[in-house]
Amino acid sequence: MNIKITMCLLIIVSRLSFAQTLINLARQGRDVDFSAAPSTKPAQTGTTLPTTCSAGAVFILLSNPAGQNVYVCTGPNNWSLQVGGGGGTPNIMVVSASANSLSVGANCTSAFPCNVRVGSLIFAFTNGMTASLLSGTGTAYV
Repeated sequence: MNIKITMCLLIIVSRLSFAQTLINLARQGRDVDFSAAPSTKPAQTGTTLPTTCSAGAVFILLSNPAGQNVYVCTGPNNWSLQVGGGGGTPNIMVVSASANSLSVGANCTSAFPCNVRVGSLIFAFTNGMTASLLSGTGTAYV
């Protein structure tokens, strides 16, 4: 009888030893330190920005040059390009007007372009421009 019980216990233990355990770090981990891990990827990557995101998500746009490719989701489905590292000021497209001229993007350069997002597309302006009204009346659209 003892042999039968021992054999049953051995079979049960051998079956349990092959079970796989899944770990959910969000619920089971505390103060997880990945510094010794062979690699980590804290950001998603791709050649186009995802159309949806939630605040705090980070995305590296591989189709943009380095320094102009890190985006952070700052609100629901709102990606913001992170530029001017080290506390610098991002390059903002400035529009100014006087009685007969309109200046757009005077501070935009190829090294620090002014990026404009329309839907999921990003357009980089590398030169400023000025439009002058010589005569006439009407509305100008930019």
